[in-house]
Amino acid sequence: MVDYWKDLGDNDAVRIYGYFDDKDELHGYLIGTIQPDPQTGELYGYEFVWIVAPKWRNTRAPLLLLKAFEIACKEAGCTMVQFGFSMELSPDRMAQMYDRLGYRKSFTIVRKNL
Repeated sequence: MVDYWKDLGDNDAVRIYGYFDDKDELHGYLIGTIQPDPQTGELYGYEFVWIVAPKWRNTRAPLLLLKAFEIACKEAGCTMVQFGFSMELSPDRMAQMYDRLGYRKSFTIVRKNL
């Protein structure tokens, strides 16, 4: 597992952000990638995982992580940033937050348990 995270951190396409307070307590982290779209070749930013500890979710920490990733994507020349969220975790609330931040629903994923 350690090797996996080290390799991920060493990859130039991967961006890893953590939000710590002045006591070095981790409030949350975001891992994203900057990659060319396989169909158009344009650079896109893709959120891979975005986790914020429950007690920090209604603070500025989550939005600072999102904004840091957006800025890195823009500086890298990305033309789009993509975030996702689970339908099991407050989907209406998440959809409202993304909408307020200028994100628009672009596709739906379906899945099947095997």
